[in-house]
Amino acid sequence: MRNKVCCLLIAVFAIFATSAAHAQTTFGSIVGVVMDSSGASVPGAQVTLTNVGTSAKRNTVTGAEGRYEFPNVTPGNYRLEVETQGFKRATREPINLEVGATDKIDFALQVGAASEAIQVTAETPLLQPETSSLGQVVEQRLTNELPLNGRNPLNLVGLVPSVVPQGQAMGTATGANPHAFGNYQIGGGIAQQNATFVDGSPVNTAYINDTMLIPTQDSLQEFKVETNNLTAEYGRFAGGVINMSTKGGTNELHGGAWEFLRNRLLNSSDFFSNLAGLKRPAFTQNEFGANIGGPVYIPHVYKGKDETFFFFNYEGFRLRQGQTFTNTNPTAAQRGGDFSNLRSANGAVIPIYDPLTTVSDPNNPSGYIRTPFANNAIPANRITLPSRLLLGLYPLPNVPGIPFTNANNWIGNAPVGGDNDEVVVRLDHNVSAKQHLFARYSYWTNLNLPIDPFGTGVCKDRCTEKFNTNSFVIDDVYVLSPTTTLDVRGSFLRWSYNRTPKVTGVNVTQYGWPASLNDQISFHVLPMPIITGFDPNSFFGGDGGSSQIFSYDDNERIAGSINKVMGIHSLKFGGEFLRQTHNYGQDNNGAGNYLFDTGFTSSSPINPTGGSGLASYLLGYMSATATSSLNSILFPTGQQLYRGLYIQDNWKATRKLTFNLGLRWELMGSWTERHNQLSYFEPNVLNPVLQAAGLNFPGTIGKVGPRGPYNIDLDYHQFTPRIGVAYQIDSKTVLRAGYGIFFIPNNLSQGLMPTNDTLNAHATPVLASINGGVTPYATFANPFPNGLVLPPGQNIALAQSVKLGQNLTSPMTDNPWGYAQQYNFNIQRELGHGFMLDAAFGGNKGTHLVIGTFPLNNLRDSDLALGSKLLQSVPNPFSGLVQYGTLSASTVTAEQLLRPYPQYTGVSLPSRNNGDSEYYSLQVKLQKRFSSGVSLLVSYTHAKIISDTETNSGWLEGGGVASYQDPTNMKGERSISSFDVPDRLVMGYSVDVPLGKGRKYLVPRVLDPVVGGWGIQGITTIQSGLPLHLTASPNTTYTFGGTQRPNVSASCDKGVSGSPESNLNHWFNTACFSHPANFTFGSEGRNDPNLRANGISNFDLSVYKSFPFGHEGARAFQFRAEFFNMFNTPQFAFPGQTFGTAQFGVVSSQANNPRLVQFALRVKF
Repeated sequence: MRNKVCCLLIAVFAIFATSAAHAQTTFGSIVGVVMDSSGASVPGAQVTLTNVGTSAKRNTVTGAEGRYEFPNVTPGNYRLEVETQGFKRATREPINLEVGATDKIDFALQVGAASEAIQVTAETPLLQPETSSLGQVVEQRLTNELPLNGRNPLNLVGLVPSVVPQGQAMGTATGANPHAFGNYQIGGGIAQQNATFVDGSPVNTAYINDTMLIPTQDSLQEFKVETNNLTAEYGRFAGGVINMSTKGGTNELHGGAWEFLRNRLLNSSDFFSNLAGLKRPAFTQNEFGANIGGPVYIPHVYKGKDETFFFFNYEGFRLRQGQTFTNTNPTAAQRGGDFSNLRSANGAVIPIYDPLTTVSDPNNPSGYIRTPFANNAIPANRITLPSRLLLGLYPLPNVPGIPFTNANNWIGNAPVGGDNDEVVVRLDHNVSAKQHLFARYSYWTNLNLPIDPFGTGVCKDRCTEKFNTNSFVIDDVYVLSPTTTLDVRGSFLRWSYNRTPKVTGVNVTQYGWPASLNDQISFHVLPMPIITGFDPNSFFGGDGGSSQIFSYDDNERIAGSINKVMGIHSLKFGGEFLRQTHNYGQDNNGAGNYLFDTGFTSSSPINPTGGSGLASYLLGYMSATATSSLNSILFPTGQQLYRGLYIQDNWKATRKLTFNLGLRWELMGSWTERHNQLSYFEPNVLNPVLQAAGLNFPGTIGKVGPRGPYNIDLDYHQFTPRIGVAYQIDSKTVLRAGYGIFFIPNNLSQGLMPTNDTLNAHATPVLASINGGVTPYATFANPFPNGLVLPPGQNIALAQSVKLGQNLTSPMTDNPWGYAQQYNFNIQRELGHGFMLDAAFGGNKGTHLVIGTFPLNNLRDSDLALGSKLLQSVPNPFSGLVQYGTLSASTVTAEQLLRPYPQYTGVSLPSRNNGDSEYYSLQVKLQKRFSSGVSLLVSYTHAKIISDTETNSGWLEGGGVASYQDPTNMKGERSISSFDVPDRLVMGYSVDVPLGKGRKYLVPRVLDPVVGGWGIQGITTIQSGLPLHLTASPNTTYTFGGTQRPNVSASCDKGVSGSPESNLNHWFNTACFSHPANFTFGSEGRNDPNLRANGISNFDLSVYKSFPFGHEGARAFQFRAEFFNMFNTPQFAFPGQTFGTAQFGVVSSQANNPRLVQFALRVKF
């Protein structure tokens, strides 16, 4: 029977090896050399490895060099025994094997009879003389015991050098954006470019590489974060790899139960609530659960001791809290059109102008002038009905705003929170001494409640969300011979995600829109005004919560590997086949995004002064330079396939010198769609619609099919070498170095997903002006007088027609595949008493990195010399060929015809791999594995990232990310990254006070309940602030693509003195900046290295008291008190970064939580 099983496993592996890839694993390895007392090798010695918890044994024999190796070993506690004729039997324990570790355990045998035994007791070495990659295991003690807000163990990734958590990654998963769970920058790679595994099963979905399974804190054995130059068995990422391993059962029944409680009385108020005199909002949080593990026992049927083991874990989470929100709301006077008190930061009145009075400037024939509104007030009969009615959803100000600008004039609380439940079930079975099976199933469900501060259904960011994850993995390790091990693993993950606005079924006729438009809208939700002058994260900044999502993602994977020890070579080869499907539909502006800036209420469209975005909104005149639109979508089905092969040779050249040599081949499949509804942009092909009319303009779209199902060319030459070397200078010192190349899959950006393809989504633009913003055309009262245009689907001829004259977003087939080159040099030194110091230089060079959306239809820089002539009206050669939009008019502005593809108002390449980055770091860590009641990990990173691209999930970031000013000059866009963190220090620690029963120092029995059983754990984080990225409004470059940055005076000191609290209304010297002249770029860099947001200074601490009971204190009750942000230090959020707005330089919110306190009761047995 066993031979049949073995043959079946080999056959399965053979089938999939031809399409295999990375064989990520949560196993570890134990290697070593058996010598005699003189140091000579002892071949033929019998080596036995025993799992202390399950009694499972594995055997091998030392080779000619005395070397032995146990690959594919489940993390846990082990005992090693060595015996051979003529020598005493040697035993060593405990050996604590960690996930992903290669522990080197050497033996020096003594001459004697095998019946004599030598017991060796020593700590498992922290040195890694067999490997060359950088990484860190977070051991079980820290994993299970450190204080974590929301008990999210993925937050422990931040303990590792070269890791920087990014927007919304920290804290509880409940209430957070689910796309933020894995939002970590690791090893200098852009965030969301990491691979996450649970028990060797990938839990990254096809949608932007999201991490969609987070095991509970008490279900984890430990995990490892690998940050630089991993071996050839790893691929499909460019940052780092997170390997998490769940607990399994043992021969002893063990388990526990817990309840963590937090409420309003235990929490502090945030800085701005205290400033406004607001009471602490309501807050109740409960986190509860239980687990149990042991041998499987079915009375009268089966006793699983030494053979079959189970582990079960359940945890529930309930959060109900109030959250403080600050917003800038229109005053009662402004709602009535009275802007007489509209002022700048220095108190000067800002005039507003009537766009219907636009005439030629008699003093400048190429310019225009407008007449200001009398008394700076808009007549009531000029206010459009939709504008007035929608304002009813926003309450009046309730607090004094910032002097003059009246910013931040509304503060309120809203209930937020949600429910979270997770179940983990694991079975381990020792089929024989040669074969071990395990299977694990996880179910995770999360409900996020809507955030509605105004109580009118205008949700903050998003409304109700619910997602479910089902994950299953099964693994079979078979020892084919003492030197050969086979591992085959299969897994399945399904993630479903639904986001629903609070207000649905909206009939837009109630807001004054025509019934014909209501009939065409596919998502009947609230329209979304976006008004310049209001913070981008405010409700009038576009954060209106009308987003809807329907998503179903599957991961299907089978992987295999064979380990073969051949003398001084340890070979591993194998791979994986991964199929990812993506059924997704999202619409963030179901009833439209409508942008209002100062343009139409300023003094002139050419050299504007004055004006108000809110005044433009009341008049119903949308921006002429930023496109308002309403999106219509289809629901396609996408798929990606991933294949590859690898071979790894860990070559023990000498006892001190090890080479890690690997080669990997990958075939990363691009997106396909079930019905071939994918397009691509053909820049050099004549547009067939125009060609039929006698106009020869290159640039059109094509549809996949004849050229294959992919809209991005595959690359069959993705060979990636991995080279490493480790040299053990002496028993306490190791030098290591490594280099490797890592390719990046194209699903790290949502731009290439089928749901975003131009055939499956179409945005009907608002024709705000037909003369370049001189006068308005369509109004907010009837933004689409000609109706909406639906997505063309499979009809490519229709697509070529309806996309003409519009903004076109479609990839080019020659999109290069991105890759990263990682390199490191590292020295490790054992310091004694269980401490190890590790210092490393780590680098990461990113090439062809993803740029979210790359504009291709901008004016050339040289064209800007034409100045105002660019805005002059000229005959439109596309009139009659374009169905709607600005190019349907009889005239167009001159700039339109100077664009590379004048038949389109814009051409953007989604997820274009044009970016580059460079990362350099000094990484230092001090580690003490848990012993004598103490565990410690201190990590310091000094680093710099230079790039011309950013993360593609910038919407997760509190301060956003830098955007391009001039994409035709990428050298000018090169700067430090938006996530450049020069310094980061993190310390995690666990200390048992050495007093009481079971501790180093006993105390009198009567005192033990009081002074015994105490301990503390904590995490301390000190981090530099992120750089600011400043923009200017309005955008007067007139390149019709990209943003505009302000000018900065070279002689001006941009910094300010004083404490952060004293600079909230002037975080930097705003007087150093000015608006660039029309048709010019600003001199400010993409990111400013000298201006940074507030850094992190955070101390989390827990104090516990254990009350042992039962035989030898094997069971215990435990009381815990946990303090998050113990010293209540505020981390202020980003200041306003848009020059020309009242919020420029103003900080109005707190980025971190105030001090939070929770109590817990636990029982362990």
